[in-house]
Formats: sequence, structure tokens, C-alpha cells
Amino acid sequence: MWLFTRHGFYSITRSRDEPDKLQIRARDRQHLVELKLLLRTAEGTDMLGPILETPAADYGYRIIADPETVQIVQARLCDDIQYFNFKNAAHAQPRHDGLYGRALSRVWSIMYRLQHRDPAL
Repeated sequence: MWLFTRHGFYSITRSRDEPDKLQIRARDRQHLVELKLLLRTAEGTDMLGPILETPAADYGYRIIADPETVQIVQARLCDDIQYFNFKNAAHAQPRHDGLYGRALSRVWSIMYRLQHRDPAL
């Protein structure tokens, strides 16, 4: 499952090493840092495990978590939707360097072309 959020882009899959767990993968480490900040409890407790670096894999960073925690992640991301325009909200994130926003615009453009059945895809 791919998730594009204002905090970052995530791929959630089953963990090959721990099949009873899921992995939240990212191509940018800062995206997982942002997710961990969003999930930190009021008491400062970190709900997610450590960010693992996997430079030989197609996603360079990941967090391993149990499915119940990933459900909490997804619910918290839904609760975080307070905007009416996703791309503007992502561009407004203070810790993004603009590169993520430009990548989102390209994805939007490609999916727009799919919607209109552009044969050039």
C-alpha cells in the first residue's frame, strides 16, 4: 500500500524477516522522522520502533511494527487531515525542502493522465 501524506510518502508491506509484522518504508528518512513525530504521545512516548537504514534495498529506510500499531498510524494520519487541498498542505510543511512537493506534483500529473486515458503513459 502506498500512502502519500503531507508528512511524506510511505509504502506499507508485510515484513519478509518477520511475517507477523508490517514494515513502513520510505525513500526519505525525514518522512519517517515526521511520522514518528506525529505518532508521539502527549507523554512523549515513541509509538514506533527505530528507523532502520537499508541502503541496498529499494526503500532506504523502514520501521517494523505490529499490524495494530500500523492501524493506529493510519487512523492518526486520517485524523491529521485538516486541509482542503492536499498538494498545498504538503508544500506548506516547514521541514520539507520543496523536493517532495515537486515529486507530488509529478505524481498528480501522471495520475491525471491516467484518468484521461492518455495513451502516452
